[in-house]
Amino acid sequence: MQPLGCPGTDAGRRRPAAAPPGGERFSPALLLLPLLAAAACGTPPAPAAETSTPLAAPAAPARPAPEPWPATFGEPALLVADRIQVEGPRGLLEHFAARVEPAVHERVEKTLPAGYLQRITVRPDSAQAEIRAWLDGLEIVALESLTALERPGEVELFVLAEGDAFWRETGSGRERRGQRLRLEAEGAPR
Repeated sequence: MQPLGCPGTDAGRRRPAAAPPGGERFSPALLLLPLLAAAACGTPPAPAAETSTPLAAPAAPARPAPEPWPATFGEPALLVADRIQVEGPRGLLEHFAARVEPAVHERVEKTLPAGYLQRITVRPDSAQAEIRAWLDGLEIVALESLTALERPGEVELFVLAEGDAFWRETGSGRERRGQRLRLEAEGAPR
């Protein structure tokens, strides 16, 4: 759309002004009219250079330093038992992962005075199902239930296996069996 008075439009054609009664009248403002029309038909002025500086993205909130974590369970090993319980300090859930299959497992997660609890059990109607989890390099296989409890404060990290428990360290081949095995962050099971 062209502004009024631009060449090539009907608005650019001048009509003779009717003379006022008593003679012709001349206004100096009429001399400015063609200049204003020409300026309106020209290219738009270049945008002014932006003088403001772009806003920086807000800084990400500082993450707390990771909690010191024992390297005990970093070596590849396998633990199999009917019931397995993992307990540890804040940061446990960053080192623990469990695979839950809703068709064969029931999962409960809740906050208790003792800490944050995850409990996974095999559904009663599921035959030959197992629960698999990992604590760093330790592969955990529970045949009935698996509990992980992240506790507040300075508490020890341990894994308790009950019911026909078997532990084997992959690298050395060292193994233990028993009705109850306790793996502690300091070293081998007792």
